[in-house]
Amino acid sequence: MGIYDREYMSDSNKGSGPLGWSQVTWLMVINAVVYVVQHFLLDDSGVFKEWFTLSQSGIFSGKLWQLITFQFCHGDAIHLIFNMLLLFFMGRAAEQLFGSRLILYVYLIGGVIGGLLHLVWGFAFGSGILSGASASVLAIAIALLCAMPNQSVSFMFLPIQIKAKHIAWFILGINVLGFLGGLFGFSTNNTSYVSHLGGLAVGFLFVKRWWPNMKYGSGEKKEKASLKKRVKDKVDEKKAEKKKEEAAYLNKKVDAILEKISEEGMQSLSAEEKRILERSSQKLSKKLDDRGKH
Repeated sequence: MGIYDREYMSDSNKGSGPLGWSQVTWLMVINAVVYVVQHFLLDDSGVFKEWFTLSQSGIFSGKLWQLITFQFCHGDAIHLIFNMLLLFFMGRAAEQLFGSRLILYVYLIGGVIGGLLHLVWGFAFGSGILSGASASVLAIAIALLCAMPNQSVSFMFLPIQIKAKHIAWFILGINVLGFLGGLFGFSTNNTSYVSHLGGLAVGFLFVKRWWPNMKYGSGEKKEKASLKKRVKDKVDEKKAEKKKEEAAYLNKKVDAILEKISEEGMQSLSAEEKRILERSSQKLSKKLDDRGKH
């Protein structure tokens, strides 16, 4: 079972309507609405870019809000769709783990730091305007992956499971290679890899430095949250479910073997069926021994 199949990934506990939407849903909706306004109502006008995408000239002229608004603007539909898919798949689990308020902070701070690095980079090497939620979404993604590095993640279109830490290294590697390619002139695309690296740094530091020391609860009984315990609980839950599935599968096999014995006798069993029967017998004996000890 993959991480996205779990009960804690479901929005069934949310209320109906916009008031019951998760933080991730709100972020996705805002990004989509801004895209419609930007490209269909305003036809991606120069005025929109001047006021809401991030640029050195805009910041120097006092438009400091660009450090926030650029995170919700996208240059084309592919850029928007890619970011929203990553936010959808990673953001839901991250929101369950970190909470709605903190996931919003990671999104915004990851974008701001990414935007500031883009501006600083522009002073030295020159850069154009910046738009997109990439740094923000990568901050959330890497925070989740670093919080549970040994968690196996399954993908909708791939029949494989990959550990979270391997996905994190892959994301980092792609962006480092892109950054170096731009630095040495091997890449000519307009992707701001330096802003991506800023978002990744925020997500990593959030998990390693800030999150373990944050407090949860209300009133006088606030207590320090234990990230390791929350992650361990989820991992233990997965292990328990896996054992349950294996037991159900084994019982089904044993029932079929016992029925075969009753119809055809022990001599009809294959070597594999005998091993399954012996394994089941050993497990049953172990359970009886454990009960006897108690």
